[in-house]
Amino acid sequence: MKNCSTHADEGFAELAEWKASGWPTLPEMLKSHPALLEKLIVYSDLEILNVLLKTSSVESPFYIVNSLDEAIISEEKITISGICFEVKLA
Repeated sequence: MKNCSTHADEGFAELAEWKASGWPTLPEMLKSHPALLEKLIVYSDLEILNVLLKTSSVESPFYIVNSLDEAIISEEKITISGICFEVKLA
């Protein structure tokens, strides 16, 4: 078990970098660690999209996300890009 925490970080560079940065909060990352936040957004794509894209409107389009390929932070705005498909409900 001594190597458990080291082994858990293998293959998860984004999480290891977040840990090494002292687990900054979202506002802290937006201000001081935007490159790390971009990586974490892409790493945790579906969880992030579920939070960012929630809408209360029933008339809004329904999308199936295929991939989240890039996140760019500029002037405290987050732009995400990837592939999604609009589903039209009958």
